[in-house]
Amino acid sequence: MSTSNRCGPAGASLEEIVLMEMQPQAHPSDEGVQQAVDFALHEYNNDNNDLNLSRLVRAVRARQQVVGGMNYYLDLEIGRTTCAKEQSTQEECSLSEELTQLCSFVVHSRAWEDYMALISSRCHEA
Repeated sequence: MSTSNRCGPAGASLEEIVLMEMQPQAHPSDEGVQQAVDFALHEYNNDNNDLNLSRLVRAVRARQQVVGGMNYYLDLEIGRTTCAKEQSTQEECSLSEELTQLCSFVVHSRAWEDYMALISSRCHEA
């Protein structure tokens, strides 16, 4: 008799099912998601050496996990703007013609403490 570790929806493995339960989809317009996106982009702009601001092109995917606070797993497409970092806000800056980047961020939030931290970030050209 052979055994398989496939089960659940569409043949997902047990590990994939647990991961799906731990990281349910979050709606991009959710207030917590928006705060996490804004925080991740702020940290991204502070931490890179680019002289220009980058801003959100689109939210590809957002997931969340309750862990003594909330972890937000964000897959975002971001683009370089024509504005220097010391200029106004991202919303007032148009995107440059350069290629966008796909970035994955993990943001940890404890809203009751007004605390957010960028746990990880990875970017590559789209």
